[in-house]
Amino acid sequence: MSPPDISTTPVWVLKSYRAGENSQLLGLAERLGVPFRTLEVEYTALASAAGLLRCTTCAGITPASRKQLAAPWPKLLLSAGLRNEPIANWVRRASGGRTRVVFVGRTWCSVDRLDLLVTTPQYRLAPGPRVHLNLLTQHRVTPARLAAAGAQPHALLRDLPAPVIAVLLGGSSGPWVLGPRNAVRLGAALGALAEATRGSVVVSTSARTPEAFTRALERYLPAGARLYEWRRDDPGNPYFAMLAAAQLLVVSGDSVAMLSEAAASGKPVFIWDVPVDADADSSLAAVWYRFMMRWLPPRLTRDVGRFHRAFIDGGLGLPLADGIAALRAGRPFPAVRADVADDGTLARLDALLEVDQSPPVGSSVMPPRSTR
Repeated sequence: MSPPDISTTPVWVLKSYRAGENSQLLGLAERLGVPFRTLEVEYTALASAAGLLRCTTCAGITPASRKQLAAPWPKLLLSAGLRNEPIANWVRRASGGRTRVVFVGRTWCSVDRLDLLVTTPQYRLAPGPRVHLNLLTQHRVTPARLAAAGAQPHALLRDLPAPVIAVLLGGSSGPWVLGPRNAVRLGAALGALAEATRGSVVVSTSARTPEAFTRALERYLPAGARLYEWRRDDPGNPYFAMLAAAQLLVVSGDSVAMLSEAAASGKPVFIWDVPVDADADSSLAAVWYRFMMRWLPPRLTRDVGRFHRAFIDGGLGLPLADGIAALRAGRPFPAVRADVADDGTLARLDALLEVDQSPPVGSSVMPPRSTR
């Protein structure tokens, strides 16, 4: 039997079910500078189980979605997420082993089943032949995109006294809860920051920001602050405009992706480490997560504190409280590290694109099994 065709579109991006991972995948594909195809699938009830069982199957997506998965196959498939692992492995097998599979973040399957895993410190993985460890996540923040976003000032940002302080909010995650109590504390911290800088505060929520937190924060923001509430598929989303216009960025510590994007903007970054003390908001889910971090296997949780420490030690930012104290003491905005763009990931992917696309030695070229 002849080897399956390899596509003239060398890269497929199999989109995830999480927006943050999709931003990473698209940013990585765009930076590669070669043609790529984006695939978005609809999952079935079997999707998560197939991933947990480390299957090689398309049973976790609908028949209509499966029609996208056909020869000619890509040289490289980029993806993320538990539900996509069985699909990526199925594509590799369907291609006779010629498609190279790259994931971002972490996987449930062994990294030996991938050609490369691109990851960051919170997942506690050691670098190796199939694991590329970066300080920051992949992203879509480029000088060209920031220049375009800043060329025509967004309505939210017009006529604001400098310095502009852009605040980017994630949501409740792991041990952190964004609720009314923590909204009061963030509002007070932003008031202190605005006073220390005599600047303007502009806040953007995200898809994960709870409504109760947003309503409470709205009441406690400093005078003159402006708030954008995230809306799905909103063409007027000011996210990139805020990155472009800000002189200082404050990012909630739950979001590694937004911290990475903020650092890539070249602006000073302050991390708001969401409070978890006795006076903070809490939930059963947060208590359970802290229990898992302490007593259960590390693969079941992520330790974002490791990322924060690496971020700060790497000269990319400061804790919000430390930043406010420094500014009150008359110290200027912290210096910005300029060498965050080249993390070595592209070189690893270029090498995979350039390798001989014949099936690995000892493998047999077989048609994919039925997915029905």
